[in-house]
Amino acid sequence: MPLKRKSTPAVNSSGASTNRKEKGWKIPPAVLTFQWPADEEAVLQSGDLEGWYALHMEKLRLAGPRTKTDREELAKYDALERRIQNEPRALLDEACEMFLTAIATLSRLAQSRRLIVRLERNDGSLYRENDCSCSTFVDLLHGMIRQFIMHAQLGRPGMRTGLFFAAKELTEAFMRIAHADPEDFREVAESSLTMPSLRARNPDFTAGAGEIAKAIHLGEKHPAGDITDNRSPGGAEAHLLVATILEKIHWQRAMYERERRSLEIIKRFSERADEYRGVELDEYLRSTFHTDHLTPLLACAALPEWEKNPEAWRDQVLTMAKQEFDAIARNPKRNPRLWRELGKSGETLRSTVKDRWRVLEKLCRNKFSRFVRAAHRKPARGQAG
Repeated sequence: MPLKRKSTPAVNSSGASTNRKEKGWKIPPAVLTFQWPADEEAVLQSGDLEGWYALHMEKLRLAGPRTKTDREELAKYDALERRIQNEPRALLDEACEMFLTAIATLSRLAQSRRLIVRLERNDGSLYRENDCSCSTFVDLLHGMIRQFIMHAQLGRPGMRTGLFFAAKELTEAFMRIAHADPEDFREVAESSLTMPSLRARNPDFTAGAGEIAKAIHLGEKHPAGDITDNRSPGGAEAHLLVATILEKIHWQRAMYERERRSLEIIKRFSERADEYRGVELDEYLRSTFHTDHLTPLLACAALPEWEKNPEAWRDQVLTMAKQEFDAIARNPKRNPRLWRELGKSGETLRSTVKDRWRVLEKLCRNKFSRFVRAAHRKPARGQAG
């Protein structure tokens, strides 16, 4: 049924305002093709934003003639670094105050519902509702979580203990809310391999995890949703890796579809829709995603439906497995159990990095083949068996 807009701001798939485009849609070609230098990209991939920023600033400092923007950015960075060195306690107090103020402001904005955007069908029924204050809250939380994990991995004082309690608190909240309103989690859970779950020393205690998994339809649309732990440690880790990669591919494809629908909505319902009418989806995506994120997005979106041709996914799965392996090789603590098991199965006594990759590649191929065989035994989604 056709839709009609209820309020003015155009929104993208995450609920954030798209009014940034209204200031001038066309993106300079240099931006569309920009890639970080290899050394900066490696630091970015590790999640160390501060390390990347320091490296970027140092290269900027050694560069030739700088623009006014470069000089201002460098001056701001140096001023903050001086304060870190000379008055860290005062800076910490200021950061805490700003952070608490930001949290309170975001919470009040979400509570106010002043930034709600409703899309209604022509009969007045609700099609979708977004609140960019809520989506901003979530985006900032995810950014902080990634930094939190990075510091915990590096063993910063108290961070690993904090990680335990934060994960426990979020998991307890999920279990409680999912018991009460499981339908609100189904859209994301159907294509997810796992979910947050409480565990106790007694393996019989699950806090109703099985009941929740059934209620939220966990893994029902996942290509490898029936994961078990009855394997060798290395095989179990490879199973989890391949299944997780399949999940990531699914999410990339879902993200592509959401962005496609978002562009359609902007073209149809934005007050300045004429500016977007001639914009192609690839151009729209290039203005939203960095090249290093756009490439895998397009590669995953180009794959056929898993139910129709799962074999076509193999090369993409192995490519992503190699990327994850390279990250583990640089930092074995990223997945110490897998790294240890790969070392035990190497083709030579030295167990070189190449040896370990050959072992993992073989395991991944075997696991993928198993998932493909299972897919052929099942009817395509939505069809009778």
